[in-house]
Amino acid sequence: MPQRRSEPRRSLSGVKTRALILLVALMGIGFLIQKLQSPEFEQGLKLFWGASEPLQLTTSGPWDWCPEKTKDILVVQFQKKIKAIDEVQAICKVEVGPVEQDWLKEAEWSVILIAQSESGLKSVLEFDSRHQIFRSGGLPFKSESLTQAYQKHAQP
Repeated sequence: MPQRRSEPRRSLSGVKTRALILLVALMGIGFLIQKLQSPEFEQGLKLFWGASEPLQLTTSGPWDWCPEKTKDILVVQFQKKIKAIDEVQAICKVEVGPVEQDWLKEAEWSVILIAQSESGLKSVLEFDSRHQIFRSGGLPFKSESLTQAYQKHAQP
């Protein structure tokens, strides 16, 4: 008489465990696909691969473009230094807003101010006169308060 091979017994708990693992894996794959299609991930990839799109502020609010403990600001065009604390603060800490992406493609930047800290650190502020936008540290922004503060000192 031929002997029967005994088939491995599958326990119910083993099947449930495998099903649970498959379900979690499918959920993980769905989550991953969703994240890979997000604009944030796309922007991160562009920056990683060296795309030339500059960073930009997306929210409005006060921003200090100068280094900590700024002692003076040089108005480049007239080689004039601003040293009064209240004037330095008015130029450094400004309300900012977003800029149009198209403006950045057309912008022609020129250095207008250089802020220097007590320890010698410098921050450069650039300006595009066509669109009235500023850039510091590669970050473009629009600022009415900075425009007004700069115009006050942009005279010989």
